[in-house]
Amino acid sequence: LASQRAWDLCNSVEAMVRYAVSIMIAISRDRLLQVEGEKEILNRPLTFGKWIELLREYSRTVRSNTDVTIMKNIAEFYAEGKGASGRVAKFINSTVTLRNKMAHPPGGVRPDELTCETFEEQLRSGVDTAINELVRCLPGTLLVIKSIEGFGSGESIRYSAGVLNGESSLFKNVQIESPDKLSPGTVGIWSDHSKSFLKLYPLITYRKCPTCQL
Repeated sequence: LASQRAWDLCNSVEAMVRYAVSIMIAISRDRLLQVEGEKEILNRPLTFGKWIELLREYSRTVRSNTDVTIMKNIAEFYAEGKGASGRVAKFINSTVTLRNKMAHPPGGVRPDELTCETFEEQLRSGVDTAINELVRCLPGTLLVIKSIEGFGSGESIRYSAGVLNGESSLFKNVQIESPDKLSPGTVGIWSDHSKSFLKLYPLITYRKCPTCQL
């Protein structure tokens, strides 16, 4: 049904927003900028609108702080104004309104399938643009630490890590070296450019699929 497809697309937009917010909170935590958002996320469930408020707030914080150098471009994913980022911000804001029309319709009458087909078309084109912009703003690899392999160069520790993003579900393992002590199961973003691992735990956690063990 078009109504279910439109709802699923709204959920995918919310997932992108949560992911971007989690990354910016991790950056802020790493640079000791602010931690209120992390406490808020971990302590209670948030509405889609509240997630967007956090996205707007942290985008401004990360963008304006000169101490932030690691993965700073993620703040450009949601930048109200002109250009691709401005279009993404406008689309994300409109998605909340659209989902509210489906979840809390005026007069209690849910939109018919024809109306939901129109919603679906609007969402599908916007989702593609948002995904492309998120990839552009985040030149890193989402990894989960699998095991500690030994000592690396200098004071670094060598880890085996599983790649969690990409086009294939058969994710490969890679070797990284980091001076940080990372426990197996820790999820984070690895930057080849800076050779740094941004920990996303406990905002994002990893659990194996019981069926395929990936």
